[in-house]
Amino acid sequence: RTPLQSAKTSLALLDATPGNPAAWQRLRRSVARLGRASHAVLWMASEHREPLVADCDARALVDALADEFRPMLHARDMRLEVDTPERLRWRIPVEVAETVLANLLHNALQHGAAGVVRLRADGDWFEIENPYDADAANAQAGFGIGLAIVNRLLESFDVQALATRDDGRYRVRVAGL
Repeated sequence: RTPLQSAKTSLALLDATPGNPAAWQRLRRSVARLGRASHAVLWMASEHREPLVADCDARALVDALADEFRPMLHARDMRLEVDTPERLRWRIPVEVAETVLANLLHNALQHGAAGVVRLRADGDWFEIENPYDADAANAQAGFGIGLAIVNRLLESFDVQALATRDDGRYRVRVAGL
């Protein structure tokens, strides 16, 4: 389901039951996803590139995205574990970092299997690792386009997301932030 479809569904549910907290939460997530999608399109279309400077408070970003994704992961019998230092800064714009992290967490949610999703980060790198079932229909679809978008966003900063699969785990590592 696209963020726009989810937003429309949530609004329809809110029209029917205005005080529905689940619908409000879904609407907030949908609006956040629409914002990130807009940022991604603008960054990929722009020829302007900012110099790499330590301006992204990555720890606050990781914490906010963990709060956003935990309920959705829980609904799929997945649990998010986060391992980052208290102070974590990256040299890419916060909009790019947010879009990249959210896209990869969304891929783990959509295409992963039940179990632990790990988000580890330090210094100039992060890694997202999730279980997957190679035989499941959702394990094969979707990783390619999401990873392609992530790499398009990162290429102007000479950074790349590298994906590997082994032992029932899917890992994406981004280094050079």
